[in-house]
Amino acid sequence: MEAANHLWDKDITNPTSDNDVESPTVNAEDTIGNVSEDQTVHSPVTSGRSISKGFKLGAVLVLLTVAVVLALTLGLGIGSTGGEGGVPVNGAAVQQGSGSASSSSVGTDTATTSTSITKDSLIAPSDNTQYFTSTGPLPSKLKMISPAIANGYETCSDLEKDIVEAMKHSANSIIMEQVESSEMYASCDPENDDWYSAYYEEHYGYDYHYWEGYYDDDDDSEKNNDTEFDLFYDDGAVDISRTKKQVRSSSPSMHHKRNAPLPRPRTTDKSSSHIRSNGPSSDQQRSSTSSKPEDNFHTNTPVDGVDPADKVKSDGKFVYAAYGDVLYVWNATDATQGVSITAMLGNATDCHWNETEAEPCNYVSKPKIQALLLSGGRLTAIVDQFSYVYPLPENYTSPIISDSTKLSVQVYDVSNVKLGTPLKMLAHEELNGSFFDGHSVEDKALIISQVFFDFYQFTEDLYRYNSQYCGLSSSEYTARAAEVAASKVEAFAKQMVDELKLINNGCSNIFQVTMMQGSSNGTNGNSSMPDLTGGNLISGFTQVTTFDMASDFGSDGSISLSVAGAFNEGWISVTSVGDGFIATVTNGYTYDFSTEKSYYNTYLLGFDTTGATAEPFCYGSVPGWLNNKFSLDLWDGHLRVATTAYDDWTSNSTTSNKIFVLRIPEDGSFMETVGETEHLGEDNDSIYAVRFIEKGAYVVTYGAVDPFIIVDLSDHTEPKTVGELEIPGHSSYLQKLEVDGEHFILGIGSQVTNETTWESSLKLTLFDVKDPSSPRVAAEHRAANLSTDAEYDFQAIRYLTESKKLVIPFSSYVDGISTDGFMVFDVASDEIELAYDITLPSETDYCWYEASVPPRMLVVQSKLTTVKGHSVVNADLSTGSVVWELDLDVGFNYSVCEIYEYDYDEYYYNQSWGTYSPTYVPTRPPVSDDDGAL
Repeated sequence: MEAANHLWDKDITNPTSDNDVESPTVNAEDTIGNVSEDQTVHSPVTSGRSISKGFKLGAVLVLLTVAVVLALTLGLGIGSTGGEGGVPVNGAAVQQGSGSASSSSVGTDTATTSTSITKDSLIAPSDNTQYFTSTGPLPSKLKMISPAIANGYETCSDLEKDIVEAMKHSANSIIMEQVESSEMYASCDPENDDWYSAYYEEHYGYDYHYWEGYYDDDDDSEKNNDTEFDLFYDDGAVDISRTKKQVRSSSPSMHHKRNAPLPRPRTTDKSSSHIRSNGPSSDQQRSSTSSKPEDNFHTNTPVDGVDPADKVKSDGKFVYAAYGDVLYVWNATDATQGVSITAMLGNATDCHWNETEAEPCNYVSKPKIQALLLSGGRLTAIVDQFSYVYPLPENYTSPIISDSTKLSVQVYDVSNVKLGTPLKMLAHEELNGSFFDGHSVEDKALIISQVFFDFYQFTEDLYRYNSQYCGLSSSEYTARAAEVAASKVEAFAKQMVDELKLINNGCSNIFQVTMMQGSSNGTNGNSSMPDLTGGNLISGFTQVTTFDMASDFGSDGSISLSVAGAFNEGWISVTSVGDGFIATVTNGYTYDFSTEKSYYNTYLLGFDTTGATAEPFCYGSVPGWLNNKFSLDLWDGHLRVATTAYDDWTSNSTTSNKIFVLRIPEDGSFMETVGETEHLGEDNDSIYAVRFIEKGAYVVTYGAVDPFIIVDLSDHTEPKTVGELEIPGHSSYLQKLEVDGEHFILGIGSQVTNETTWESSLKLTLFDVKDPSSPRVAAEHRAANLSTDAEYDFQAIRYLTESKKLVIPFSSYVDGISTDGFMVFDVASDEIELAYDITLPSETDYCWYEASVPPRMLVVQSKLTTVKGHSVVNADLSTGSVVWELDLDVGFNYSVCEIYEYDYDEYYYNQSWGTYSPTYVPTRPPVSDDDGAL
């Protein structure tokens, strides 16, 4: 049989080696690096959050002021840009200064390639660090993005200095915005509590008090004037009453069918009542199978050699499943032998607050397993707990790290699992932040977490509604607010670094703080680069933690952790993993001086993970944003990135879908864009799914028409579309399949009946891509009124090459009846046919234990095990005949569900002001001693 011409079978046709890649033509005058040292041009300050003079509703003005406070509490920047190009809060100058920088790998003497790099691509910066000079009363210079940021810091004191500069810039942004938007406070009279009434009468022509109580009516026809508003913020200044309402649960059943719950189980025996066997013994099962039973139990991974973190793991002998705060283990082929149940480390404390209770209570939730890592005889559980204190005690000092989640890793010995006995813990350690992603390479664990900071502690005293600024002119307010900020900034920066615990690990593995902002056309002589960040540079921190799971841990159970990371404006959205390399994605902007518009940009920070510690290595930038982790791929020393970008932020904007190829430099620093495709798909389409496979990429865009596109990436400098197929519907997930030695691309998505009508139906499409220039649909399967998690959860799919079976979960809702389960398909080169389905027990009430397992499936000894929610079902792979079932919920569920009595208005209002007073608190029923043991 003649070999198919798959893209992943083609030879590399790059005309040049990695050390001689042709570079695009770059005009030296268009780069950031060509700003002269004395070129510092300031522009007038404008505000993107100025309040319109035509604003007529005084009460709404007050609520907007409150909203600003809340936005800062949540870490949102004031004055973020928007509209056409965005209106900056600050105009500022870009200055060139000295600074250490790694040598750039961008070629300067190579010939010009035929590939055109658009102005949207970030131009390679010069070796000299560029600085952004903040506009405002506090002097502040911040690094623009450049190769130097990958150098890390020699000392943590150097990091603190950069944090100080970033915080002063944030203070400048707030102060200048307040000057423009809150001039009314200059009319404040500290001797007259009703000064704002005269102000509203003068400026807006109506009585401010007319609107008081407008939102607090006991009924819509009458006003309630008992409510008081206070324009200045002081503790206890706001007192708004709310109408109490009661909402009851519409649960069809208020009582669970099972017995009362047991105490937390620690062990179980082989006669567990929650395991039901419907088939022969395990010995009989093995004797009835073929001589070569099929195994397929490893976690689905897009990168060979990298094992992603997941909630279900298996080594072929046992299955390990995270179920809330406990870890289940059972025999992979026969759960009737018993299970092991291990409770996670961490005690929960509950609070029952009421209006008269004065003593603070520290609420701590039960631990929750976020993911598992398995390597050899070690299993690592990544666990978090939620906590907060209410009411806050006097003189309470809040931490700057605002995450109320406590994250930890707990390592267990699984080299000799004994069913009926909890696993032995070997070590545990706490981490910063909230879990985002993780994986293992052999015995090395790598965990990515996100840390957020409570900058309101620093900025709260800068807002003009504070009583200390009452009656001050704008210039007086500016001077005093600057003094307040300057007095706090250094101590705040030091506390940030202390709370991150970077002193123990050093700061050499931290990307330098930067504006995360670039320019596509350098600067011109008439304006300066605006601040596109809203003054919000370091609201988050991405932490990359590594440790050896096979280590001989300390006698105290401690784990030696290595930490790297990067500060960012908000949060990371995607991570990509390659051989010894990970890339984290953060968001930013590029400013085009020729059009005076800003463009949404994706910044890629690359870490070298070949050693025991992750290290900052390189960075790059591409226009637009990524859809998911499959939008990034590392191959042959190059990072391929698929993005969707708008040409501007107006209603008439059009999209640009492209794949960019960035070369990873051998010595770190800047990832040069060496190639990019033309626009993929139709006008105004956006990328819905992408799958990179070696020398090719398969892309589905979504819009009026949904094309399936094949891109040839064998030449890094000239990626190009080679085939396209337009079909109705769309695919959200793409995966490579092998059927009888032939390779296909499977698309999982939904059917669309026409350009404007959605049909609630599952659609599986098998694309024949043997001829990349002419892809075709080889087979298709549609199932009405069904959806699947496999569209967005790439672990919720398993294809079995030997038996040519595809297993995915499904959910349906028809005539008020919900059904969950798994579908098993037989896949042929010209047909996708449903073989059988496994339907899970229906949840007819809301009384299950507060734990759930995402849909997962695995095959051991030709037996299919499916896990979803609280149900585990094992069936014969060939016939679908159920062999045994395991209910994870027995012994954990509530036996009685109380009526939800919920004061919605009071809860909503109190949540808005950062307090908590729920009316409904679920309670467990009394524990019965007559239910036996698991």
